[in-house]
Amino acid sequence: MKKVNPVIMCGGLGKRLWPLSTKEIPKPFINFQESSLFTKTLERFYIDNITYNTPLVITNELNRFQAKYQNIINKIEETSIILEPSIKNTLPAIILSALSLIELGHDSEPMIIASADHYIPDPDNFNATIKMAIKDIRENDLIIFGKRPTSATTQYGYFSGDNKLNNEKFSVKEFFEKPDESKAKIYKKNGYFWNTGIFLMFPRALINATKMLDKNLYKLCCKAWEHKKIDGVFLRPNEKFFNKIDPISIDNGLLENHKKLKNLKLKALALSCEWSDVGDIKNFLQFNTSNSADTLTNFKGKLYSNSKKNQLNKSMALFNNETLFLSNTKNIDEDIVSFKEKITDEIISTTIYRKWGFFEILSESKKFKIKKITIFPGQSISLQVHQKRNEHWNFISGVGKVICGDMTKKVTTNDQVFIPKKIIHKLTNISTYELLVFVEIQTGEYFGEDDIERI
Repeated sequence: MKKVNPVIMCGGLGKRLWPLSTKEIPKPFINFQESSLFTKTLERFYIDNITYNTPLVITNELNRFQAKYQNIINKIEETSIILEPSIKNTLPAIILSALSLIELGHDSEPMIIASADHYIPDPDNFNATIKMAIKDIRENDLIIFGKRPTSATTQYGYFSGDNKLNNEKFSVKEFFEKPDESKAKIYKKNGYFWNTGIFLMFPRALINATKMLDKNLYKLCCKAWEHKKIDGVFLRPNEKFFNKIDPISIDNGLLENHKKLKNLKLKALALSCEWSDVGDIKNFLQFNTSNSADTLTNFKGKLYSNSKKNQLNKSMALFNNETLFLSNTKNIDEDIVSFKEKITDEIISTTIYRKWGFFEILSESKKFKIKKITIFPGQSISLQVHQKRNEHWNFISGVGKVICGDMTKKVTTNDQVFIPKKIIHKLTNISTYELLVFVEIQTGEYFGEDDIERI
């Protein structure tokens, strides 16, 4: 059986899930059922290494370390991460992934395009469908995975099926953009499918189709890839060429024009497992009821309510220590839009990602700042010194090596280290797989990030 190359698309902003999803921590990376949707996507493809090769990830500069971190905590072999210089929708990103797989010698194996923020609670059922799809896939096939509607939603595009083919596949008759409510009811009644945005095809077939439909797009993608920069696991397409590309989705650029391509055979297969793109607050709370309060914590802001009475018997849309948004209507998502329009102060994430790991600001005042800091395996906080603050490190888990002045010390759970101001220091996670986690308490006269002198 052919192996499949997963391509995980992780470049969206998740605007419909704002303020849970922000540009700093978009939907794939926010807490979801004690992990994240990105982690669940990796697991879905990684639990069956007979079928799948190591995934290829496509994201952006801002979220590159989050993507790398998810690989580390899941103990997944380091995968290549393509960093888009700018947002150009799905088709250019998929073309880059195809060029990457061809360059790596995987052009004889199909690739599956999947979003990093979809919820599929039954991965075994999903993978059984994928195995069915690759049994007799041909080099010019493009297989789209549909889902029988469980509601007449306006959040998804639809497509209609036609003649039944072998192995449960069927041909695709027509695509439909996201409809209004009345059309959605008709589509559901007529037995149309939701377009899940999951596709299976050979890299070379995508490249050949792009050549035929949009030569300029093809040339710019090739140039951007040809002149890419390689930085460890990160692959950076050339910004000059990539930024010349006009944004276009695979739906608009390829699927809706498939009849113009004589060689491309568009087929479909229905998913029998549960599927959702977790596209709004209602979906998020529906699937995440067990830890919804814990999930909605990484934000700062003010108190807003759409009711003067501010009673607690309303539906929760956003809750944490500093921000509470309450809705007394059934349509939380409309209230979220109204809420966003009233905001004067930007809601920002308190979790900051760096090359070496990330930190979360737990509390701060004029006299102190408290951070929870996580260092990736094999990574270090740079050799540095502070002029205006002392630091107290309390280690929670992992194994590290501390350099503080003339002292070098191995640290682990429950150890404490005091870092006086004006003393050179460094911290390294010496574990191969385990994260090094500690709480840092800063005391002194100033706690800004610019009070870091790197040596």
